[in-house]
Amino acid sequence: MISASRIGLNVSATTFGIEGHYTSGALDFGGFIAVSEPGGLLPSDIDMRHFGLSLKYAPTEALTIGASAIRTNVDAFGTDIDVDYIGLAGVYSVNERISLFGGVSRTTLDIVDADVTTVGLGGAYDLSAMAGMPMAVSLELARSDFSAGGVGSTDVDTVRLGLTIPLGGKAAKAPLNSTADAILNPSHSAISQTVLNF
Repeated sequence: MISASRIGLNVSATTFGIEGHYTSGALDFGGFIAVSEPGGLLPSDIDMRHFGLSLKYAPTEALTIGASAIRTNVDAFGTDIDVDYIGLAGVYSVNERISLFGGVSRTTLDIVDADVTTVGLGGAYDLSAMAGMPMAVSLELARSDFSAGGVGSTDVDTVRLGLTIPLGGKAAKAPLNSTADAILNPSHSAISQTVLNF
């Protein structure tokens, strides 16, 4: 796996790693190990390592549940920082057109005793029959709670209205902009994964 991410205009990182999956019946288990090379304004002496596990289980065609856990270790200027992420999500197809999805995730930053907890719930309606192509519209309500060092917490509420048009396939059960999809199909960094969740 090779990926590149950019935050702002002059901060970027290139990630290299290896990822593997084992599938048996309704169970899919995956894991990865990766390292990132900073670019742009980030100093070159910052080392970032990423480790992750994911699990998806589909006991029926209508239900999929899954979890993911990621640790990003940042070694910068002699300081070792761990960013830990864990998430749990599920998608349930009520019928051929309507599906419900939800997820909860938590990210912790050890150096400042800070955490972010996000809960997202939503529903999607498959428009494929009307549109003549794979397409789904979705609505999700999400709340992210930020707290640091016992100082207090701040809530951020998000309303996501999405239109998913998958290329070459069936409309996804959980839309790509949802908390549930981010957990069921995680990225390769606890930092970027946290951003995708809210």
